Amino acid sequence: MIEIDKIIAKTDEYLSHNKYEEAQRLLTYWEKELDNRNLLSIYNELLGLYRKTKQKKKAIETAILTEALITRLALGESLSAATIYINIATVYSAFQDYAKALEFYKKAEKLYQSFNQVDNKLIASLYNNLGTCLTMLKKLQLSRAYLNLALASLNKEANTQLDRAITYLNLADLSLFGYNNEEEEAEYLNNAKALFLLPEVKHDGYYAFVSEKCAPGFITHREIEFGNYLKSEANRIYERT
Repeated sequence: MIEIDKIIAKTDEYLSHNKYEEAQRLLTYWEKELDNRNLLSIYNELLGLYRKTKQKKKAIETAILTEALITRLALGESLSAATIYINIATVYSAFQDYAKALEFYKKAEKLYQSFNQVDNKLIASLYNNLGTCLTMLKKLQLSRAYLNLALASLNKEANTQLDRAITYLNLADLSLFGYNNEEEEAEYLNNAKALFLLPEVKHDGYYAFVSEKCAPGFITHREIEFGNYLKSEANRIYERT
């Protein structure tokens, strides 16, 4: 029997080179061959792939199948379920069903709160997602509260500069699209840019990932030159590796 870790590793290899069709063929082949517990890992990968490639119908269908499988396996109270709930939520958020996304983010939050030793970066990532979702739902005070909680969690850990940059960019979204406060928006954007440019921040694979993720946000905020810099830096790192 093939090890699920090998399938996931091969999928990651394809995705790191933007070989989305190859990754999808691999995952959908094994989707038909594996038992339910291993199938959950395949679904989790497919959620991200379908979201990334904007395949809405398949993404939503997989989200529904994934939730049902978690229930069937009686994993709904596990920490691993929290991670999968977040992935389901990001699918709904990507296709602008923010109310449904919020439902799954809150499920993940409840699970995180039931475990005592959840990594601060994981908590901050969830709070960032919750804050962004709440911004889109126009629940602005609650959005700010979650984004500030994300910053507080990240400030407890070392080497979180890029994660804090993401949070400041999310706060800039809140300031502009929620409150139409351009002065506050500019302050948050400057904070985010400064974190990307700190000399101690390594320009490695994670830098490329975050840069690629944040570049469109900076461009949306009219920081076109910096957004293009992040794009080019991400491409440079990917080509090097």
